[in-house]
Amino acid sequence: MNSRTIMITIFVVAFAGIIFWQGCGKMEGDPIGNQPPNVRFINVPVNGDTFNYAPIVYWIGDDPDGFVEYYSYIDDTTEASRNDPDGFIESVDPSRWVDTVATEATIYLLTDEGDTTEHTFFIRATDDDGAHSEFDRTQHVRTYYRTNLAPYTPEIKWEAWPDDSFSTGNTIPDTLFCIDSTTTNWGGIGFIWRASDPDDRELNIIPLEFRYILVDEDSNLVEQWSMDEEEYENVQNLTIYNLETGWYTLWVWSRDDGFTLCHEPGYISFYVIKPEFLNPDNARHLLLYDETKNTGIGNWDGLLVDEFYWNLLDSIPQEQLYPEAARFVMDGVDVIFWDNSDLNNPLPYSLIHYYKLVIMYDEDKENSSGYAEELDYRNSILSDYMDVGGNVWIIGRRMLVGSFGQSEGPIVQANMSNILLNYFGISGGIGANWPSYGQPEFIGAFPATQDFPILEIDTLRLPPPPFPQYSAVSDVDVVSRRISSIPSFFNFTFTSYYFNSIYTSEQDTVIGENSTVMNLGSGWPDPTETQCFIQTENSGLIEVYRVENVTKGVEGEVIWILTDVVNVSYDVGDPWEVSDVLSVDYRFNPHSSSEFHLQPCGTFKISMANDFTFLYRSAFTTFPLYPLDNSQGQVRDMFMVMLYLFFSPYL
Repeated sequence: MNSRTIMITIFVVAFAGIIFWQGCGKMEGDPIGNQPPNVRFINVPVNGDTFNYAPIVYWIGDDPDGFVEYYSYIDDTTEASRNDPDGFIESVDPSRWVDTVATEATIYLLTDEGDTTEHTFFIRATDDDGAHSEFDRTQHVRTYYRTNLAPYTPEIKWEAWPDDSFSTGNTIPDTLFCIDSTTTNWGGIGFIWRASDPDDRELNIIPLEFRYILVDEDSNLVEQWSMDEEEYENVQNLTIYNLETGWYTLWVWSRDDGFTLCHEPGYISFYVIKPEFLNPDNARHLLLYDETKNTGIGNWDGLLVDEFYWNLLDSIPQEQLYPEAARFVMDGVDVIFWDNSDLNNPLPYSLIHYYKLVIMYDEDKENSSGYAEELDYRNSILSDYMDVGGNVWIIGRRMLVGSFGQSEGPIVQANMSNILLNYFGISGGIGANWPSYGQPEFIGAFPATQDFPILEIDTLRLPPPPFPQYSAVSDVDVVSRRISSIPSFFNFTFTSYYFNSIYTSEQDTVIGENSTVMNLGSGWPDPTETQCFIQTENSGLIEVYRVENVTKGVEGEVIWILTDVVNVSYDVGDPWEVSDVLSVDYRFNPHSSSEFHLQPCGTFKISMANDFTFLYRSAFTTFPLYPLDNSQGQVRDMFMVMLYLFFSPYL
């Protein structure tokens, strides 16, 4: 190529570039315009399919010059959409379109029960410039068919029942307690329901929704727990509380994914009692509940035992009871007697709910194992009562075996009955049965704290012949506590009395012992500026007379004692130390040849909520009170201490 040719080529290219540049500057608008988006069905489900459930319909779309902003669909059952899809789309109300950004949707294809309904289903796409896809009946419309049967009537049960208790119509035969709100121990009254649909298939279970109402049968009014008439949810349970005393019925309806309602609702009826002992205006104090047999070989006269308890309460000076909340009236109402000596007259819910404290006594030596159902029913009443805040004190003889159906001999925690383990804090024990476990040997009880008096047998009240008269009573159990007596738990059990045996009646006294101040390293809390724990060199403590810290020149006051541990309080000052020299005077039992001796035979449990409010209090006394010496008011004084523990707002 010569130089002339090269110059001409350069000139032509440059000139063309100038023309192109100037032309672009003058161009206005888009010669092509916005292109509508595209959308089409995917081959699942197939056109013309028939469903007995709400299917999921799938599609896919794109936009040649932008992106799809959203999709829309219409489900129509009229002849207009079937006969003339094009005309239907042109004239349809724009509000009929359902918008979605997804490329699928569950289509309910609503239909009446028993019919097969033809549904014309339309889709379209809308792009980022607001343009809709152009309707194409081969791409944008399909026909589906829906059949439907109503779901079955829901089955409902009380939450506490086993799963085989579901029924379309149920009535709870037991009375239920109901309080204002749920607590740690009382979780409300729970119900569970379920339902199925005749259209269910193994790989396609119809999703159901439910509606429920609670009706007060006495007033025929709908309660606050009810759902609105048009409201449905997929919940299948309900917990109820804060009901007044009366009969109630919970009704439950189901509907399927075609919004078809079951023919009849399921229901469950129940009766609740709102405890009056929680109402200061109506609360009563003491309910004496008697399970002592009136006759029997080796038993006291049951009627004399009843009279003993009534007279004992009548002898308590009301003005000496603290707090005032413990003061009762012996009028046959505030203090009442209920006789179940034959175990055929169980304590009714309609009575127990009035009383703050139930005192059950069973002072015979009979074996009640032949009354398993009666004992279970009694236990359920007492546990239901404690769940809502009631207090229970159980007293008697042969308690583990005779009154609670436990096995004779040693009882481990795994075999302890639920009510004793969880409501009384009893983790084990020895179920006494004369003569299998030795001759009669109970001659009294040593107090675990100085608040309680020493209790001894009145030899004039020993069981009648033919049993040997060893100045002792047979069939007194011992127990072990479930948790520590240190009051640092929401639920804790402490010992009130220890078993005193006729075989180990020796007592020694120690004066001026240099006992040991205990700390966290020994498993007890560190001393504080107001109290500490000390350990004596001897176990089997019966009574502690004096505790002095010689090093600090301070004398302490005994709060309570255990086998070899003493809880001591003192005026605010420096905490006592392990190195301090002490001088302690006390009385103890030097030895024990009986496995029962100095084992707990009286316990007290306090159950508290996380905010330290009392849930309930319970006591378990494994020895009878009738044969004890009360000549100086010892049993009366013990009763007064127990009433303080049950009724005091502070412990």
